[in-house]
Amino acid sequence: MMDKPLHPIFRQLDPHLPANGEALELGAGVGHGVVHLIGKGLAVTAVDAEPDAIRILRERAPAATIVKGRFEEIDLPVDRYAVVVAGFSLFFLTADELKAFWPRIVGAMKPGGVFARI
Repeated sequence: MMDKPLHPIFRQLDPHLPANGEALELGAGVGHGVVHLIGKGLAVTAVDAEPDAIRILRERAPAATIVKGRFEEIDLPVDRYAVVVAGFSLFFLTADELKAFWPRIVGAMKPGGVFARI
């Protein structure tokens, strides 16, 4: 699990990342993407519901704000994140749940923000 390479989507995402700002990762897992985004200068909020993943994430990315819970149930601030990454997460939602959750993702992003789905 820890030796998995960073998902290739980040190569596509990197040229579009701001020099600073805040990022949100939904379904952060053990933090491959979180560590990468922190390394790019972003303040990262990482969300995951799995206790083992949260434990590893806390060790790997102590600078991240870590939220334990189901991503679709957390409060999302309005107009905050320059980057939102949904890592292996949105497909867990039914079509109706995604329809209800999607406007919350869009609302949490700053104008001109970047979204990536893995």
